[in-house]
Amino acid sequence: VVRHTLEIRPSSAGRCRVSSEVYYSPLPPLQTILNAAGGRRSVEEGNASMLRRLGAMVSGGVDFDPVPFYNLVGRGVDLLGPLEDGARATLARLLLGLPSGVAGAGGADGAGLKVLEIGCGTGRWAKELLDAPGADTAVTSYVGIDSSETMALAAATELRALPRARVMHADARVPGILGDAAGSRLLGGTPDRIAMSYVMDILDETDQLALLDSCRDLLLKGGAGGKLGLCSICQGGPVMSTWQAAWDANPALVGGCRPFDAAALLRRAGWEVEAEERAEVLGYASQIVVASPRLPAAAA
Repeated sequence: VVRHTLEIRPSSAGRCRVSSEVYYSPLPPLQTILNAAGGRRSVEEGNASMLRRLGAMVSGGVDFDPVPFYNLVGRGVDLLGPLEDGARATLARLLLGLPSGVAGAGGADGAGLKVLEIGCGTGRWAKELLDAPGADTAVTSYVGIDSSETMALAAATELRALPRARVMHADARVPGILGDAAGSRLLGGTPDRIAMSYVMDILDETDQLALLDSCRDLLLKGGAGGKLGLCSICQGGPVMSTWQAAWDANPALVGGCRPFDAAALLRRAGWEVEAEERAEVLGYASQIVVASPRLPAAAA
């Protein structure tokens, strides 16, 4: 356990509210395994989830909470691997220069990259990434974040043999969480690269923009050179049109994921798009985008 925070606060009718948050690496404790098996979540997490759902309904958005869905699905999400692995490999090439020799990669200090992955899932992509030729020097530290305890547990188990990898069970949408992940006991400093694979297509635009703002602020703390890489499903062709129709009918039918234009979103949010590619497998279309945060006008 890297850190275990227990907060007890008074509530109404003489009761109290208890919130427990665990940061673990590389292997979670037995109690975390039991919590995941029982599907138990903290009161604070449940309240935050409910507030997000109420906010979506009030604003006319879609009422879909990804955390219980992906807690239930677990490793079943890896069944989409044949459709998504090519796009993830492109992301590794464009963002991290892996496999070695494809594109030069180095951190702000001239050493290897510090990589933060938001929505690390089961850790399968991170494991392949960190085992790739040249990754032992190209990537000096890695932290994966996932809001699903089932996913975070699977990722910690998958990566337990890699000492430079850490896993954090937390919701990246919560203010301050990305800064916690970049702490000295986890990532070891401001990330050089932030990666998100099939995460932004689960979020509504309000959450998308807020998360992009958090990523920008964090990358700019390290000065110029930080980059963000996204993989997401995108529009184009009958398969994705059918997918969009399913999402319109009930987001849970497609895991809450909807096709959208990630490059256009990044430009609207004030990012400089440096690379954009598209991958398609059996009509399942993915967009891969790498962007850098624009410096504030006063600093440019």
